[in-house]
Amino acid sequence: MHGEQTVPPDDLKGAERLARYLTRGPLPIDVVEKVEGGRLRVRTPPDPRTELADKILDPLDLIHALTTQIPDPGQHLVRYYDWYSNRSRGARAAVGARLAGPQPHPEPIPAPSRANWARMLKRIFEIDPLLCPACGAAMKIVSVITEPDVIDAILRHLGRTGGRNPFEGRAPPAA
Repeated sequence: MHGEQTVPPDDLKGAERLARYLTRGPLPIDVVEKVEGGRLRVRTPPDPRTELADKILDPLDLIHALTTQIPDPGQHLVRYYDWYSNRSRGARAAVGARLAGPQPHPEPIPAPSRANWARMLKRIFEIDPLLCPACGAAMKIVSVITEPDVIDAILRHLGRTGGRNPFEGRAPPAA
């Protein structure tokens, strides 16, 4: 649905056109017919591979086929076709790479997971973990420590140990 065009309250024809658009069915009524056994025949454009123009479906299968086009609440469904499709963009990129020839390797780009980690911490704690708290200069990740004994030694050295292993399970949150 495209929400850029609005219908003023006094435009009755425009409101009727919008209401008709919103209440139309996903399929024309004349392309679906009931066949023996409670199944449904759906007339479709011919499949380019099999040349079949009819599909016999269980009613629940038809509902499933129609509702897969509806995105989950809060999600956007965007489909790209022709020039903008993944296949077309990939083919153009491959042709461009062949024409350009071998390229020197650029500087490695930080992994997206690291950027997501920093972005999430910034959103939750309202601080940027990749900025120096003293001078505000950009910092970069040099290493990640995952060994519990090393982490405990660092926390003991800083005097911040809570007497608990941070890798132990916690009690569930209070209700």
